[in-house]
Amino acid sequence: MEWLESDKEFVRNLHEKIIDVNVHKILVRGINNEDKILAVFAAVSKLYRDKPTLEVTLSTSGLQRETELLKDVQSKYAIRGKVNSVTGAKLNKFLGVKFNAENYYRNPNLYSFSDIKIYHPVEGVLFKESDFTKFYELLNSDKSKTSIIVTTNDYNGRADRLRDWADTEVVLNSKEKYPEQYLNILKNLNIEKLSYE
Repeated sequence: MEWLESDKEFVRNLHEKIIDVNVHKILVRGINNEDKILAVFAAVSKLYRDKPTLEVTLSTSGLQRETELLKDVQSKYAIRGKVNSVTGAKLNKFLGVKFNAENYYRNPNLYSFSDIKIYHPVEGVLFKESDFTKFYELLNSDKSKTSIIVTTNDYNGRADRLRDWADTEVVLNSKEKYPEQYLNILKNLNIEKLSYE
C-alpha cells in the first residue's frame, strides 16, 4: 500500500505541532489504526534524525498487541527491517526511532519525563468511568515535554472526552483511502459524519 498526499500532509502537520513550544498535549484521531501509528512514528522520526538523543516512550495497555500492530504496519507498507517484540526491558526501535515501552496499567509513568510520550491504544479506558478517571489522572501527572494520545476505533465519539485534555487535535483523514470502511462505519452507526469531521 502507498501513502497518499493526505498521509504526508498529516505527518507534516503533526510534526509542526510537536515542535510548537506552546503545544504539549496532542490528540491524534482517525479511522485506521495502522496508518495513525505509522504516521505518528514518521513525524517523530523527523525529529529523531535531527536529535537522536530524544527520549521517546510508547505507553500502552499491552506490549504484545503493540508488537503485532507494528509488524502489521511493516507488512502493509513493506517497510524494511525487523520489528522485535516491544518490551519494557530494553530499548525498542521502529522507523529509526529508539523508544522505551511501558504498560500504563502496570507501570504508570515509569518514563514520566520523556521528551515525547505516545499513548496507544486508549479505547479500553474510555468505556468505564472509573477507568477513564484513572487514565485522565495518569495523563495529568505525566511530565513529558510532549504527550500524544493516538485513539483506536475512533468512530464512536468516546474519544471526544479527551478534547478537554489536549492542546490540539490532529485528524488523519482516511475516508478517501478507505472509502468502503468509512461508509460502513457511517452505515453501522447510522450517522452522516464522524464526531471530529
